[in-house]
Amino acid sequence: MIVVISGGGPVGLLAHSSWASRGRKVAVIERNETPPKIPKGAKTLTQRTMEHMAAWGVEDAIPRRPRTIPKCVGLGGADA
Repeated sequence: MIVVISGGGPVGLLAHSSWASRGRKVAVIERNETPPKIPKGAKTLTQRTMEHMAAWGVEDAIPRRPRTIPKCVGLGGADA
């Protein structure tokens, strides 16, 4: 059986990692050809999200400093 995930955003890609790490065949269906400059809804990480990142072994790859959103992007200069 193949698990099909609709959307290649942060949640879809993490769901892919979760299923694939359990030995499942996974397909991600994404309508956009390239990722957005700032993913919708992925401007902050909660403690629970970081717990998942640690469990998947990728916690150390996540920056621990605020990043300034480029002025050319809708929020213009805000910190993420």
